[in-house]
Amino acid sequence: MSEHDPRRRHQRIETQQPVWVEGQNVRVAAQTRNISKGGMFVVAEGDAPEIGTKLQVQFHDPLEGAIDVKMEVVWRDEKTVTAKLGLRAVDSHGMAAFERVVSRYEAEKDEPATTPPARPEPDGK
Repeated sequence: MSEHDPRRRHQRIETQQPVWVEGQNVRVAAQTRNISKGGMFVVAEGDAPEIGTKLQVQFHDPLEGAIDVKMEVVWRDEKTVTAKLGLRAVDSHGMAAFERVVSRYEAEKDEPATTPPARPEPDGK
């Protein structure tokens, strides 16, 4: 399911994918909750980095392979045991591959669900 708020610049696609987040004082495994062409929402163990912190976010995509994109912390929520982070994608060498992955997620979300063909009923003979 996707989240679409007309006030948002980019449509969010719900996903749960493991990512590796690395910055100056941060190296943690995290899990995405949603992704868009503008960035992603992740949940990580440990302390949340400060707003404005630049991070390298890495994950594996089955079609693109290793994705490595620079992101910036634009919001954080520390009120829970896990760190919840809003990350904005920053122009970097991995941006084109990241955008292709998100575009594919958007296309897959928009495809109508297909129902498998009905199986013929056994005639009991």
